[in-house]
Amino acid sequence: MSKSTIYIHVGYRKTGSSYIQTSLALSKELLFAQDFQYPIDQLRYKKAINHEITAGNLVSPVHSVADFLKFEKICKPNLIISSETLFKDLFQQGILDNLLKVFPKSTIKILLFIRDPIEHALSAYHQNIKSEGKVYTIEEFLSSYEPLGYLPAFLDTAREKNITLDILNYSRHKHKLIVCIEDWLGLKRDTLKRPRVKRINRSLTASELAFQKAFNSQKVGTGTMISNALCEHLPHIRHETPFISKDCLYQFAARMQEQISELNKKIPVAEHFRIETDFDKYPENSPQPAAHSYTFSEQQLAVLATSICSELKMLEGKILTQRAEKYIALFDHDLASQNNERIARYFNLALSLLEELTNHPLLYNQLADRIIAAQTNS
Repeated sequence: MSKSTIYIHVGYRKTGSSYIQTSLALSKELLFAQDFQYPIDQLRYKKAINHEITAGNLVSPVHSVADFLKFEKICKPNLIISSETLFKDLFQQGILDNLLKVFPKSTIKILLFIRDPIEHALSAYHQNIKSEGKVYTIEEFLSSYEPLGYLPAFLDTAREKNITLDILNYSRHKHKLIVCIEDWLGLKRDTLKRPRVKRINRSLTASELAFQKAFNSQKVGTGTMISNALCEHLPHIRHETPFISKDCLYQFAARMQEQISELNKKIPVAEHFRIETDFDKYPENSPQPAAHSYTFSEQQLAVLATSICSELKMLEGKILTQRAEKYIALFDHDLASQNNERIARYFNLALSLLEELTNHPLLYNQLADRIIAAQTNS
């Protein structure tokens, strides 16, 4: 392709990326008809159009540029890439350089969403509990969280490379994200399909957050089983802000104010970071842990029960598979050596296991064949 434009949406984190990526996936054919291409692997495409949580179409380090280009033949002049992993990896991991090796005459246009620090930090706290297995309090999190950490380097690198960079503040545009994407791509309004839900990858209620933290404390990696299930099946439930002390908010706000004064010089005025001053809207004075009580709706309980039981059934299936494969190997060895005495010792155990394998037809048939052979030889 002699000349093209590569549109790269890089997030950053907690700025509506999953919602945008769902719209792009739903609009894939419409975009193609207008000379835009959004290549994506089939697994992530299916998750996106089903309004599940996804990470976009070039997910670093899972995908290299070479992997990305294998998803489908690139045949349109406008290529769309979306992944918040690229906020750090686009420059640091050489992804942009690798793209330009394949498309040397391409124009690069980058879209970066930022978000006001306090709003961003509270959302990021939920995400860390959901997906990273954390158990800390909101105060512990805010004491060290740096939402603006890599941003100065990103802005400086984009400027040094003379790349067209559009910056939008999610806090100002959260209710019209898809309009922002249409404008960025130069499409007519209402070209892109809107997701059928208002939020994808929502934050949690206080009860959901406590439940997830309880699982996290056991270090069993249940983010997908608990939080993702709740967020994907019940996206309409409003999240709740954790109890947080005013002193903690004041300290975090003061620390952020020092950082944004310089950063705002590099950002369009309309998109400047702002520090909230109305802290009264945040709940304070949490009851003591012993006094906590949590409530779940019937829908929430149904989602939790279904998700946990599905995980247990998968585990049960793996255990059954291991046991069946063990007996099949034993039969194969002992039938070959005609060790009938040892076969007799585990014959009844294998027979009872056969009754548990009715939902695993391949293993059922394999084990049944060995049992019949053992009966024939006895």
